[in-house]
Amino acid sequence: MKKIIKLMFVIICGSTFCGFTSYSLADVFTLTPQVGPSVISNGIDDTNKVKILRLPDKTLISVYGQSQFMANDAYDVKSREVRKPWDLVVQYSIDEGETWSSPMNFDNTAMFSSALGIIEPSGPPPLYPAGSANEGYVDLASDPRVVSYPGDSDKPQVFNSGNNIVVTWNSKYCPANPTLPPGEQRFITYLELNGITIPYACLWVSRLQWNSSLQQFNAVGNLGELYKTEQLTSGFRDVKQDVPIPQKTGFAVVWQEDPLGLQLGGSDGPGSGASGAQTTGGTDLFYMALDTNNNSTVDFIANDWSTPVRFTKNQESTGELNGPDRTSHGPGIYETGKASASRANIRLIGRRALIAWEERKSTTGIDDGKYIRYHSWPEFTNTADFPINGCIISKPDENGRRVRVLTQALSSGQTGIVFAYKQGEYSEGGPSDIMIRRAVGGFDPIHILPAVDSSVVGVYGEKCRAHVNNQDEDNLGDDELVDDPLNDVTNSPAINFSGSEIYNGYPGMAESATTGLNPYENALAHRGQMKGDNIVIGFSHTPDQARFDFLSDSVPYNFYIKSSQDGGATWSPAINFSNLTEESGVSVREPRIVGTSSTGPGCTDPNNVTDITDCQNTQIMYIGFGLQANVTNIDVTEDVDIYMGVTHNGGLSYSPIQHITAGNVIGGMPDAVPDFETQLKVRPDGQQAFVVWTSAPVATDDVAFRELELIDIIFKNGFE
Repeated sequence: MKKIIKLMFVIICGSTFCGFTSYSLADVFTLTPQVGPSVISNGIDDTNKVKILRLPDKTLISVYGQSQFMANDAYDVKSREVRKPWDLVVQYSIDEGETWSSPMNFDNTAMFSSALGIIEPSGPPPLYPAGSANEGYVDLASDPRVVSYPGDSDKPQVFNSGNNIVVTWNSKYCPANPTLPPGEQRFITYLELNGITIPYACLWVSRLQWNSSLQQFNAVGNLGELYKTEQLTSGFRDVKQDVPIPQKTGFAVVWQEDPLGLQLGGSDGPGSGASGAQTTGGTDLFYMALDTNNNSTVDFIANDWSTPVRFTKNQESTGELNGPDRTSHGPGIYETGKASASRANIRLIGRRALIAWEERKSTTGIDDGKYIRYHSWPEFTNTADFPINGCIISKPDENGRRVRVLTQALSSGQTGIVFAYKQGEYSEGGPSDIMIRRAVGGFDPIHILPAVDSSVVGVYGEKCRAHVNNQDEDNLGDDELVDDPLNDVTNSPAINFSGSEIYNGYPGMAESATTGLNPYENALAHRGQMKGDNIVIGFSHTPDQARFDFLSDSVPYNFYIKSSQDGGATWSPAINFSNLTEESGVSVREPRIVGTSSTGPGCTDPNNVTDITDCQNTQIMYIGFGLQANVTNIDVTEDVDIYMGVTHNGGLSYSPIQHITAGNVIGGMPDAVPDFETQLKVRPDGQQAFVVWTSAPVATDDVAFRELELIDIIFKNGFE
């Protein structure tokens, strides 16, 4: 493993354009939306990470963090600044976003504190003295700078099945609770941040239930609240990257817990670190499920979440801490292991569950980088086989990370899963390509193409025992059969989805190329949709990552899209959807590909359609992206504007892009307001979409909203 230091529709005919009338680039960007986007937050409090849902009765739901004016502030380890703590709030609109309800706080943890912290970076806290039973550990209570740390909540993760809504998040408020697995809330002192000390986070989950008849939320709490909010973990390990997923049968949630707290990371990738990608040995995924008995209104509220269980088996031993770990934590016995799991994706297909995640190979430095692992089982409420190792689907001797998963219920012989992940010879933020595998005719590893190693068959037909924690000093036992992932797993090469063969070559043209053939290019931010045999996947790409990082006039990251009409057996050439040049001074950030919602109640009976807008058109997909200014990696970049386009035919052709924000930097009309973090939902027929994002004028970070219509994007009429 190498270590890095540090309207027109356009149809592609070979390498030329053909088909509909084409316009010049100037024509594409001349129209300005007629009315600016609306702000649905209060414009007084900062907001964080807005999400949007559309319910079957057309109600829109937005959920986001809202700053709370409390006595004590929180410290944001990503932005490296003090700010007000966040609670999560929910709003709804019953008139397609024309008006919105007042925000309702269903979190209410910011006002409480369960632990001490330090938000003043003026040196590390004192240690217990020599001779003490706790010698060398942090003596946090004796530091005069300590404050009662507020219950600051992280970003919401929001999903719905019908009118049943689940929100998960992690909060720093983790009160002792006898119904939870034992373990006190711990903390981490960031020595690299000059003593900033933050409590561990625990997992919270809230259930809300919409009443279509009354056009309001049902009272579901024990005291008649319009929400049922529960604490699920204790803060004994630090929770991050929680992901819930719905299905008519129920909900499932997966998240990671680091025994040594959230790690800052080296910011070697495109982000600012502290995202949960960097982990310590023994970090595991945890899992729980809620059976709703086929979306029963009563059982969604009455049934309990299953007890959280350890999903992976990276934790190997427990013991006292030593060295810098000891001087940055409180006294206690801590878990450890050689490997660590992070950034999981979870899906439910009927009652079947599947999870893909990245696993740091070893925290000893002997073998750097990560694997992509995968596991599937037929009954999502069954956790009897946990913890598991999972099956390696990436190339074991390279660095695989950031897996994305597209899934669908199977028809005979159809593709049920597409895996897309980054892989390369370098660790951390080094150059990589986007790799593709798919599962055909089933969901277990034996169905994956190109094939992954299944020469030793496990419970579900997989080779899942190869794991660094299996290695020992003897030569006895079943673990010796498969205990070295690097040498015992031989996967067929995956499809190189983004790669090229030569420097500055056109991306996506070398499906059989190794990741090291062109070691300069870098691909990231892969997104996609799968609807039947139509698959559309995009990725951001720059031909020379090093030049982009260190020289501000380099070729930017553009967003490229490839499509398949045969379930991923063959793929179209890549289309440059964003078409940014060096002169633009901007690159694509946070792209989105969003398909239409499932068929609604007005179209469930094809012989008696009462609402044609409820009939799903799987061919329509909305494609959007934000922009950020190109700067060298020693400078702080700035977010700019957001753009949107569509395909109406499953990726055979695409509309031009147009800005949905008030500003249009590409068209020469910037507004100096950063816009970022887009989320959208699309009506079943695809003719209408609803978009939210964060807009940041000088005073506050606000929630912006815009309703889009397909015809306005295609013919560039401007927006209402």
